[in-house]
Parts: sequence; C-alpha cells; structure tokens
Amino acid sequence: MNFIEFESAQKLRGGFYTQPVIASFLARWVKVSKPKSILEPSCGDGAFLDAIEEARIPNLKQITACELNVEEAEKAASRTSLPVKMHRTDFLRWYLFFAQNEEGFDSVVGNPPFIRYQYLPAEQ
Repeated sequence: MNFIEFESAQKLRGGFYTQPVIASFLARWVKVSKPKSILEPSCGDGAFLDAIEEARIPNLKQITACELNVEEAEKAASRTSLPVKMHRTDFLRWYLFFAQNEEGFDSVVGNPPFIRYQYLPAEQ
C-alpha cells in the first residue's frame, strides 16, 4: 500500500517528463490539424513547447500552458519564442476555476501528470 507521507514531491505532483523524440512526434501529429490554439495542460520544463516550435505550425496564434512547479513553468516559458499564456498552477485547478474564460482549443498536446487521485487536494 502507498502512503502519501512516503512519496517524493515529484511523484506527488505527477512530474514525469516526456522524451524529446516523443514530444516531437506528437507535435508533428498535431500539426496536421492546423491548430490556431493549443492547450498544454502540464508543460513541465517545456519539452512540448520546444517540439511545437520546431514543428512550425502555420497560423498558430496561442498556446495555453499549465505547470504547477513555478521553476519549471519559468523554464518552459523561456524555452520558446511562441505566444504562450503560462498559468503557474495545476491544470485541474485552472480548469475548474478559470477555463470558462477561454475560447476553447483546437488541439491538446502533452503528457498528463501521473498522480494518484487519492493524493489530490479535496477541492479537486
């Protein structure tokens, strides 16, 4: 049995990173749909933002990204010249309380946090 007090901070936030080759493959796959807006719900250090930039998606106007870890969010935002609206919070909190202010997204790309639902705060 897993107990929250024995888990690492990385595991509790679901922080597991995607290899660049996989991020690149997924960004090229998303490019086919010609999105104008992309959601990256758990951007970590920005591997998918790099891959989206490298894919050179025409007519891409906005990327909305969420990252709970402030240092990683800063790293991610600084890795790209694309227009990124960075939310320094976890995706579930952002979605529950702020997503209704968004117009929607043409594509979603990313690697979701792998976190046990039992470890989520009560509000989530």
